[in-house]
Amino acid sequence: NQEQEEAVITNNNNNNNNSNTQQEGFDTSITNLHTYLGRIEDLENLTSGRLQEHSTVCVPCVELEGVVLVPAMSLPLAIDQGYQGQMIKNSLRQKHGWIGVTQSFSGNRQYMVSLVGCLAKIHQISRSDSGELKSCIAVGRHRMRIIGDISNVSSMKGIECEVLPDFLPPIIPKEITQNFAFWSSNVAKLHDSYHLAKQVVQIARQTMPQVQEFRGNPIELSYWCIQNLPFSNRLRQQLLEVEVSQRLRTIISRS
Repeated sequence: NQEQEEAVITNNNNNNNNSNTQQEGFDTSITNLHTYLGRIEDLENLTSGRLQEHSTVCVPCVELEGVVLVPAMSLPLAIDQGYQGQMIKNSLRQKHGWIGVTQSFSGNRQYMVSLVGCLAKIHQISRSDSGELKSCIAVGRHRMRIIGDISNVSSMKGIECEVLPDFLPPIIPKEITQNFAFWSSNVAKLHDSYHLAKQVVQIARQTMPQVQEFRGNPIELSYWCIQNLPFSNRLRQQLLEVEVSQRLRTIISRS
């Protein structure tokens, strides 16, 4: 069965009011991917909970040059005495474990910060032999947009961010698309995330055979592609900023 040999695109978006479809549970195997961090401590009291789409939150924000974090992606971070470490400690002190992660870049004597980034949850920490916080693993949960004063992005008090939605349209029944005129059917396919996801898999498998092991819906597939396909950081940032159908269409055109 060809479908069993390829990636499985699932429809697990049962609640249209909460369309962010990443799994609630934390994948404990992530710890094994970062064994260099030393002894890891799980923060079970911080790993649960989600944020309401379109809501506004005030969180410490970390600017990382050349890093585009997406939902479901794990990110190891050092907790030092510098700005980044203080931001992470501030999040842990507030007992919510949320941080904003946004890409920074410099050029032409300018320093810029992307307004669209990712809200991440701190799941695990490691300590030095003396008990001092040494590093942490954060996992992307939601796309976000900075709406506060960008000049305060480094404020220890945090900055206001909007939780961006990831709406997954329902599957368009075949009997409906078959009754469309030819041009209408093609237009419908351009906005059918499930049809686009199958195209992405067919293209990606030529250079990334491991895509056949993917199990998830089109939103999750789009984030998998941002992490794994050889895209520039500029393109990764562009993909993070758009909705899922446009994201998949862009992946198809750039692959």
